[in-house]
Amino acid sequence: MLMAMILWQGPHLQPARARLAKKIKSGALAVSLFFCTVGAMSDGSSPDWWFYHLERTTLEQAAGALLEKCLERGKRVLAISAEPARRAALDQALWTYQDGSFLPHGRAEAEGLDPARQPILITEKADNPNDASFCLLMDGTEIGDGAGFERCMVMFDGGDQATRDIARKQFKAAKDRGETVRYFQQSGNGWTEAGK
Repeated sequence: MLMAMILWQGPHLQPARARLAKKIKSGALAVSLFFCTVGAMSDGSSPDWWFYHLERTTLEQAAGALLEKCLERGKRVLAISAEPARRAALDQALWTYQDGSFLPHGRAEAEGLDPARQPILITEKADNPNDASFCLLMDGTEIGDGAGFERCMVMFDGGDQATRDIARKQFKAAKDRGETVRYFQQSGNGWTEAGK
C-alpha cells in the first residue's frame, strides 16, 4: 500500500496528477470515483460484492480505471482469471493504461516475481499472496464466499452467456448470505448503478 502512495507522489506521475485534476475540474471524475469508495463491509467479516456488467468496452479497457481507483485508496487487488490469454491481455493493458503512466502490477507466473510486492497481482489462483483487500473476478472465476477480502468485484461481458450466468449465481448467493451487493451496468457515460 505504501509503495502505491509513494509512486503516486513521485515526480514521474505529474502527467497522471494533471489528468486527474482536469477530470475533477470538468466533473468527469464523479462517474468513476464510485468504483472503489471505501465503506463499511456487510457485517465486518464478509465482503461486499460489486458486479460490473460490460456492454461497451472490453474488460481490459474497463479494468484500468477500476484498478486505478483501488490503488488510489490504498487497496491492493488480486485480479483472478483461469484464462492465460486474459491474464496476458490485462497485463499488457495495465502497462499502457494511460499515456505516460502505468498501473504497478505483476503476473504471478512471471519468473523471479515476488507476488507479495505487487499492488495488483494478476493470477489464476485465489490464494492471495499479495495480501489484497479487493479481488477482481474475471471470466467466470468463482471463489466461494470471498472470505478474506473486503470486496469482490465481478466483471463480466454481457454478451458471454456462460460468465453472465455465473455472475447471476454469485449475485444471488451473496445476497442470500446477507452481504452488500451492488450492480453497475456500463453506459455511454461510464457506469450506472442499478436501482439508484
